[in-house]
Amino acid sequence: MTGKTDQPQATPEAEAVARPTTTESTAGAAPAVLQQALSEIGAELSNFEQSAAAAMRQMQQRLESLSQQLEASEKQVAEKLAAANQAAEQAERAKQQALTQLAERSSDGDASSGEPSAAEVPTGIAVDSAAADDPRKVVEPAIEQSPPPATAGPAPATAAHASMPPHLMSGEAPDAAAPVGPQAAEPAAPAPRAMPARAVLPAVAAPAVASPAASNYAFERAVLGEALAADPGLSAERGELIHGLLSGDDDASALAGQLLIFSAASSERMPQLLRDVGEAYYAWRPYLGHDPFRDALIQHIRARCEEAGVGNTIELVRPGDRFDHTRHNSKARGVEIDDVYGWVVLRDNGKVYTKASVSTK
Repeated sequence: MTGKTDQPQATPEAEAVARPTTTESTAGAAPAVLQQALSEIGAELSNFEQSAAAAMRQMQQRLESLSQQLEASEKQVAEKLAAANQAAEQAERAKQQALTQLAERSSDGDASSGEPSAAEVPTGIAVDSAAADDPRKVVEPAIEQSPPPATAGPAPATAAHASMPPHLMSGEAPDAAAPVGPQAAEPAAPAPRAMPARAVLPAVAAPAVASPAASNYAFERAVLGEALAADPGLSAERGELIHGLLSGDDDASALAGQLLIFSAASSERMPQLLRDVGEAYYAWRPYLGHDPFRDALIQHIRARCEEAGVGNTIELVRPGDRFDHTRHNSKARGVEIDDVYGWVVLRDNGKVYTKASVSTK
């Protein structure tokens, strides 16, 4: 039987041999952990690179989209500027044409004014002196009745009567020293009623420039059309527009140009011109609430569209209306319309074709 003293004891050499074995196993496991950590870091880096690449692609697409929008905006601005220049040129041509027509009318003289000149007024026609003082008045001359025919008497009056001496035209007796013609020896027949000296007037030429009313009407009819130019209830507004056009007001010239372009446009271009006409009108005359001239102009535009087979209509916007981004355009944010700079153009099915420019608060 073996006692405790007989059991083998671990010597220092044996412990020293056993310790390196444990260290070697720990050192063998460390590279595996590091390799796994490096693999995870590599996967995260790969994911980050993919996310960064996707973000860069999105940024590039966004930049390309913004560049396209900028190009489209620049193109629209250029087109609007070209249209405005064309409208101004057409308005200037229309203005020059109207001035030329007025000059031709004034150069026609008596034929254009409808008033007879002195050469056309036969002898024996009494012209009222008030008409001579004011050529604008239309006076129907009173024709005196001719005396009964006489067997012997003075020769019928002719155009040469205008050169007769005043004392003969006034019915006074001839001077003793005056020459006596062959008819002096004949018995004097009953003389016709003496014509006052003022009856024979110098030639009354037509005014060099047509009257303001006639001149304005020519422009009004050319710009606004026959119906609006003939409406007596819109005379003040028409006069304001034509006065601004002739005096060089930019807003009045722009509105006149847009109306001239619209009146000559084809049915395909009419819908896109309606917005320009509305913005030009509000630039010339800001929103006033009740505006008969604006309402009459819209009716005229609608009638013109119906004649061309265009079904677009106009919808007015009023301050105080709630802002609707589907119908209104505003540079600043707001919930209520503060001022109006245009009108809404609708399609024939009631949907919005172009929005109205407004300001909000």
